[in-house]
Amino acid sequence: MPQLAWADIALAIPESAARFAFNVRFLQKQGLASPRRLGMLIGGNLGAEFFLAMALGAFARSPGYPVGIVELLFINVSASLLAGLLPIPGGIGIVESGLTLGLVRAGLPEDAALAPALLDRSATFYLPPLWGFFAVRWMERRQLLRPVRRRSPL
Repeated sequence: MPQLAWADIALAIPESAARFAFNVRFLQKQGLASPRRLGMLIGGNLGAEFFLAMALGAFARSPGYPVGIVELLFINVSASLLAGLLPIPGGIGIVESGLTLGLVRAGLPEDAALAPALLDRSATFYLPPLWGFFAVRWMERRQLLRPVRRRSPL
């Protein structure tokens, strides 16, 4: 039986190598094969996760419950992963419950964990489109942006 497992692994290696080569070609076509661009992409993503975790930490610290940055990163990434796996648009309700559960597991009382989760989600997901709408309208009025011409569906 162990020989069969080794044979499966040996057969899977060329297939994995072919997939890796395909992914490298895809990255080259997208212009992400340069180390600088790839580093900017990964660094930007890591920076965004760090600052989102810091925002959650600020909301958790405001009522007096400090949480470590490693726990905050784990909570934030886990809640985002869970929201990405479930087919609910925007992860509405899923992220909030994941953040609340993570904060409870990190040591916050259950009644105090919901408020930082809702505040964080409001500040990082629900309010930015509202601010963006007013910013775009302001920029269009000052002719910093061209208005979008909407075509009729017919």
